[in-house]
Parts: sequence; structure tokens; C-alpha cells
Amino acid sequence: MWPEVIAILSASGWAADSVLVRLGARRSNILAAAFLSYAVSASCLWLYLLLFSSLDLLWSRATVYFLLGGCLQPLIARILFYIGLTRLGASRAGPLRGVEPLFSAAIAVVFLGERPGFLVYSGTVLIVASVWLISWRRSGEAKWRFLDMQFPLGAALVSFAEPA
Repeated sequence: MWPEVIAILSASGWAADSVLVRLGARRSNILAAAFLSYAVSASCLWLYLLLFSSLDLLWSRATVYFLLGGCLQPLIARILFYIGLTRLGASRAGPLRGVEPLFSAAIAVVFLGERPGFLVYSGTVLIVASVWLISWRRSGEAKWRFLDMQFPLGAALVSFAEPA
């Protein structure tokens, strides 16, 4: 039961983050929101690491690369996603940010030579169909451009390998 609770809390946190950023962006700017959000996340992660894990592994030569990747990738992904939130709204940007498995499957097939089964291809088709449905505009909706969809999709591409 514990993993399910953690998953539900994580999903609720991501949803609350999207809504709160959308509301906060009305009175601030996206870069301030992304840097502040990143700083809080990084502080919480470092506090957890200091309290509950061994820091012996930090003295490796690879630490510099992990630090650079860990600093740049989440920040760039947040900036792109937050721009998408302000332009598209949370109801469109959130699901578009969730297409990371599409990029993972495509990269695994093209670059790693993997041959996934029927279920992976079926899931990929469903992801593409969901992007198509999200991009469908009805009359009377808020004005947004097709280019605005590229921001949350770019955030998904930048962070497709990031553990959620």
C-alpha cells in the first residue's frame, strides 16, 4: 500500500504545482517561478541526502557531470513547462508534459536498437492520439497557438529520462 500512497501524493504534488504556478505567474514572471521552485526542490533533496544516505559516493570524478546535468536539465525543463502553463493553461500543458514515454520509446528504438512488443507500440499510439486530442480547439476557447504546445513538449523531451 505504501508505494501507491507515494504515487498518489507525487501526482497530487505535480498537479498542485501546475495550478499554483499558473496562478502565481499572473503577478510574477516565469524565470522567478522556475528558479524559486528549483531552489526549493534542490534544498529538499540535499536535506534528504544529508539525513538519510552516505555521501561517500560524492567524491567520484563523475560527480561534476552529474551535478551539471542535475542542475541544468530540471531547470530548463521547468522553464519550458512553466512557459507552456502560462500560454496553454494547466489542463493542456500538464498532459503534454506527460508524453515523456513517447520520447523514451522512440529513442530506444532508433538509437538503442530495441524491438518493443505490441503493448509498447499500442501505448505509443495512444500517447500520439492524446496529443492530437489535446491540440484540438473548440470554438470559444482561449486563444493559443500551435507553437505554444512546443514548450511543454520540449520540457518532456528535455526530461524524458528523469526519474519521476
